[in-house]
Amino acid sequence: MKATTDNIDPIQVRMLKGRRIARMFTISTVAVVGLTAMVYPDIFRSELQAPTAEEREKAKQERKKNSIKKKKVERLTKEDVRKLAKLRSAKTKAKLQAILRKIEQRIIIAETAERKITEVFREDPRLMQALNQLIPELHRKATSSLAIYQNALDRKSPEYGARSKQARAINSKLWEISRHYRSGSLEKVKSSAEALIKTIEGLSDDSNIPTTVSRKLKGIIQNIKAIQTNDKDLAVRGYAEPEDHPLNRSERSQFDDTIAPMSIAQLHELSQLMSEHYSNLAADVEAAKLAEAEKITLPEAIEKMSHDPFDKDDLQEELNQETPSDTDELAELTDALNEAERSAERALREADG
Repeated sequence: MKATTDNIDPIQVRMLKGRRIARMFTISTVAVVGLTAMVYPDIFRSELQAPTAEEREKAKQERKKNSIKKKKVERLTKEDVRKLAKLRSAKTKAKLQAILRKIEQRIIIAETAERKITEVFREDPRLMQALNQLIPELHRKATSSLAIYQNALDRKSPEYGARSKQARAINSKLWEISRHYRSGSLEKVKSSAEALIKTIEGLSDDSNIPTTVSRKLKGIIQNIKAIQTNDKDLAVRGYAEPEDHPLNRSERSQFDDTIAPMSIAQLHELSQLMSEHYSNLAADVEAAKLAEAEKITLPEAIEKMSHDPFDKDDLQEELNQETPSDTDELAELTDALNEAERSAERALREADG
């Protein structure tokens, strides 16, 4: 019997057929996946993209917050709380002192600039006449500010009737000042303005008479005093006055020694007052530049400018806390210290010049 190699084994035939089917399926699958990836490149990205270093760090911080750290804080003893409070207070105090030194340096620069730039205006022959002519403008602004306030009260409920009555009484006095000016009696204008300022200052804290009224009345009094005494230094005085600095000359000459024993509450309050003084000095310098540019007198330029005093923060109650005895009180103190730092930093930015 003759053996032949031309006849293929049936089992081999089935194996070859299976391989062809497998190859076709693999090629088809790869083609479909590849085409899908080309058309929709982001479809597999969420599965393959690993978290970034920033995401890993954020997750790590979240795990820390949810860890046993809170339990450890709750187990702090009174002595631990006291030590933490002392350390945090010392850190804040050092930071406030550093901020105050920078503000003082900027005040000194501003004071020098203010003296230098206003010197030429002391000999301006138009100076005293300008002061007299500005009195009606100061009066107008005081009256306008009061009228806006009074109208706002009249639109509110009757519970504001007492305040509205106060505003009307002050308005009556303002018109009296106007009559004295028209009659040519500067002395009566001055005495009436001084009396009205005392009236306003004697009102309760909730009277809310606009500060513009008192500021403009004080400007009228200052102008008249300068005219009556021919005081040129007073005549060119703007928003800043030498005595406005919260420290006297002796205290300023030994600045570090002056602020060393101060409490955090005192240091913060000083930062607000010093920044207010700097803000006023800077406004005077800008007014002098305006006067030079427009060829007008310094008093006219000062009144022409729109200058709002530095808006001080009052944190005395928060910073005058007793030494904390538990974690809740420690958290309150920490919040107050952080707020004091932020407030002092704002004062420094305002004095950035």
